[in-house]
Amino acid sequence: MGDVQDVGRRQGMLFTTLAMGAILGPPISGLINTSTGGYTAVGFYAGGAVILGVFLMIITRTLLTGRLWGGIA
Repeated sequence: MGDVQDVGRRQGMLFTTLAMGAILGPPISGLINTSTGGYTAVGFYAGGAVILGVFLMIITRTLLTGRLWGGIA
């Protein structure tokens, strides 16, 4: 998976990616709330984002390991 010396670089890239969602999520949720007048659509947006994230993790795991279930060997 890489050298131990690259841990900081990989962690920085992860945190940068996570920061995009943390910065963009609340304004988008507020815009949805303002335009629809309720939190139901915001819940659908948040749920859709979670489902999309899980789907992308499943695709990544399948591409990296070649299988969907089981341990990483």
